[in-house]
Amino acid sequence: MVGHSFVKWAALFAEKQIYGRSLGIPSAQHKVVWKGKGGMKWADLFPTLTHMFHMRGCPDHLIIHLGENDLVTMSGLTLNKQMQLDLTVLKTNWPTTRLFWTEFIYRQSWRQARSHAAVEKARRKLNKAMRVFCNVMKIGVLSHDNISSSESHLFRDDGVHLSQLGMAYYLVEIRDMLAQELQVNLWCNSKL
Repeated sequence: MVGHSFVKWAALFAEKQIYGRSLGIPSAQHKVVWKGKGGMKWADLFPTLTHMFHMRGCPDHLIIHLGENDLVTMSGLTLNKQMQLDLTVLKTNWPTTRLFWTEFIYRQSWRQARSHAAVEKARRKLNKAMRVFCNVMKIGVLSHDNISSSESHLFRDDGVHLSQLGMAYYLVEIRDMLAQELQVNLWCNSKL
């Protein structure tokens, strides 16, 4: 799993849960690797993946949670085009890797944004366009429907990062998707 601070904090949160960083996936069959970095932007994807590829080889599955930090510095249309181009390159170069893209999660606060409403509108439009693209390209999509703007308790005081409960919801969605995709029974499959 590769992405910005959500991925970094998810790994740390998972580590403290009964299922651990492996998310309860049987380690004899699969290994869960986390690569999360605060402030990471879409342009950091290929350098990060190149490094990971040299260290571990081509992954069987790749979940990408990245791009939200770009919404305040570039237009949604420009970002959308770059994301689609890069995901197409990944599909071509790593044909045996099952790709997943996670939708941009609502934030109560967009750091350095001039207009929260404008960034939020761009987020919604980009999510919609990327869902269509991913469906055509056979890329899985995590929608994070459990994390909504009306539930402020799912966010930390900064309005950007997820609270403990928000992180639990986030990981439940990822665990459920992986269990279904890998066709494994999680050794600790508790739902919230």
